[in-house]
Amino acid sequence: WYQRRVHGVLPSVAKAVSQLSPYEYNEYAPIGGDPEFVKLALQLAYGDRDQSDIVALQSLSGTGSLYLIAKFLADFGTNYGRPTVYVPDPTWGNHFPIFRQQGLTVETYSYYHPETR
Repeated sequence: WYQRRVHGVLPSVAKAVSQLSPYEYNEYAPIGGDPEFVKLALQLAYGDRDQSDIVALQSLSGTGSLYLIAKFLADFGTNYGRPTVYVPDPTWGNHFPIFRQQGLTVETYSYYHPETR
């Protein structure tokens, strides 16, 4: 907004925007993400459950969201102190350092049993 108001729009940006459908959203989302996306994601995850005790936001990616929750847990903990974080085994290798770098304990749990698939 400031860039457009004060300096105008770069010709390359104006051309790219002109090629978008008028229904495509091409501005930054609010800091908590797109509210409609967040609402629908909660609906998908929790269905008709009362969601008055749930706080949700949209994050950058899987890694970005893990970093956000790791930072939050490290800074604020829970009502019971700093939690132990459980990640599935197997999981992506970067999941461990994301939590450990915030000083959190990481344990694994098994969710795949080859014999029962």
